[in-house]
Amino acid sequence: MLTAFAVSLGLTLLIELDAALVYGVRSRFDLLITCLVNVITNPLAVLAYLLLRRYTGLGPWAIKLPVEALVLLSETLLFRRYAETVKKPLLYAAVLNTASFLIGEVINRLN
Repeated sequence: MLTAFAVSLGLTLLIELDAALVYGVRSRFDLLITCLVNVITNPLAVLAYLLLRRYTGLGPWAIKLPVEALVLLSETLLFRRYAETVKKPLLYAAVLNTASFLIGEVINRLN
């Protein structure tokens, strides 16, 4: 289980930092904030998903969509509060999360 957390966080950081650079973020501080925000939200999202899959009869998408919505909301608020150069925190969080979510789905389907 610990491996799932480590792999998920590592891939998320790699993908979302690349997406942040493509988005145009160059501030080292904002890139650090992006990492720290993901260190907070990613393990919580993975834990919520794993627990809800195990202890409810809900299907994967019935869990993924609300969990991802909460992650998006949380990250938007954190970027709004702490990022210095990100002008549209909702768009920024949406772009980064969409990139990591879609690439994660592709990787999961290949396994």
